[in-house]
Amino acid sequence: MNTTYKNYIGKASDNRFDLYEKKQIVLEKDTTKGKVGDTVESEVLIGYGFSFDRMIYRIVTLELSKNKSTVDFKQYISEFKKLKNELTEIL
Repeated sequence: MNTTYKNYIGKASDNRFDLYEKKQIVLEKDTTKGKVGDTVESEVLIGYGFSFDRMIYRIVTLELSKNKSTVDFKQYISEFKKLKNELTEIL
C-alpha cells in the first residue's frame, strides 16, 4: 500500500517505507518518456527503510526546509509541531 502527502509518496515494503518525491524533470536526452527538453514527472528516491514515524519526520523536515526565511528556534518548533500534527491527526 502506498501513502501520499502533497508531492511525497511512501511505498510500503515489508514493515518499512521507501520515500519518494514527485518532481518535474527536464530530459537531457531522448528516452522512452520523451525527447530532449521535454518536462516529465518523475519519482525521486529520498530514502528507504523508514519506519512510519521516521517517514513523517522526514516529510516534515523537507517541507520546512522549503521555506528559506530566517526564523527563531521557537517559531521553527511551532511550525514543526503544526505540520506534524496535520500529518498525524488522522491516527
